[in-house]
Amino acid sequence: MWSIWKNELYSFFASPLGNALIGTFFVLNGLFLWFFDTSFNLINAGFGDVSLFFELNPWLLLLFIPALGMNVFSEEIRTGTLELLYTKPLALSSIVLGKFFALLSLLTLSLLVGVFYLMLLETALYQDHQLDWGVFFGAWIGLWLLAATYIAITLFCSTLIRNQIAAYLSGLFLCLIHFYGWNQIALFTFDYDLYYGIQAIGLQYHYQELSKGVIRAEDISYFIGQNVLFLFAAQLNLKRLKG
Repeated sequence: MWSIWKNELYSFFASPLGNALIGTFFVLNGLFLWFFDTSFNLINAGFGDVSLFFELNPWLLLLFIPALGMNVFSEEIRTGTLELLYTKPLALSSIVLGKFFALLSLLTLSLLVGVFYLMLLETALYQDHQLDWGVFFGAWIGLWLLAATYIAITLFCSTLIRNQIAAYLSGLFLCLIHFYGWNQIALFTFDYDLYYGIQAIGLQYHYQELSKGVIRAEDISYFIGQNVLFLFAAQLNLKRLKG
């Protein structure tokens, strides 16, 4: 598994597309938080609050993670190089987890750099501002778990489709539905328990709970369960392709 992780991580850093996507991710964060006249603009908000970073980034990650992971399996399926992996003494679970942890390592580094860059700027502009570390920590854990789930969904979609663009669009669509769609579906019911139950299926509900700074076991368990579900589904699909 770790050989897959190392090779995959190296390929991300060596790829012009990977570097361009990560660079664009940082640039868009800076533009939305400091320059664009939107609800995410820290200066327009009139106070130093990194919570705007955590409101913005689920949507940015929704666009970028499917782009980073769209070719992880689809390209290997299309070119036939996946067959070479099958000949190595590696379990399918090791292949899936190696690629998953490579993407997760890249996103973890990006989120750490992005958040600490934001905190340095905030400290410079708002020297009297006291950061709520409880809310900050919960929100970061929530964003990290959300990113992990986006990655698992993207890898699953990448095992289904050979075309990279189609893999990207399917990953984007499934992440969007799972993050935002359940809340919209819940609006069509007038029963509170049913409304709550439908909302709780989606990623956004559990992410927002963690963003309040309250780290609940049910929210952590939910995200872990979602990752296990989609990674296991990806493994089953690879087993089907292996024949």
